[in-house]
Amino acid sequence: MKTFGLWLLEELAKRDMSQSDLARACNITTAQISRIISGERNASTKSLTSIAQALKLPVDLVFEKAGLLPANSELSPIQRKIMDIVKQLPDSGHQALFLFLEGWTGEENVEDMVIIMDDKGEFTIA
Repeated sequence: MKTFGLWLLEELAKRDMSQSDLARACNITTAQISRIISGERNASTKSLTSIAQALKLPVDLVFEKAGLLPANSELSPIQRKIMDIVKQLPDSGHQALFLFLEGWTGEENVEDMVIIMDDKGEFTIA
């Protein structure tokens, strides 16, 4: 099984990021990142959350790779990303997304539906 440090190095390589880049993005020291990668130090939940945000990955995926959550193999990477985005939506966004998806699957007529997001980030359906 791959260690969290090795997985993290692979994710950095995919993004052409250095450990220093990640440290800056997470607002932690390069030494801390190095110790996390080497396994010398376990990352705190705050650090893991910062790493997820810096790498634009779902937080639960990073927690899983760090061994803090059980593996969730039933979701594909894109499904995880969708779930992460949905979690960030306000309640009005959940409702708008639900209606859109319901219409997309043919259960509702959405041909004339318009979803509007106001300047406060709230969604309305017209």
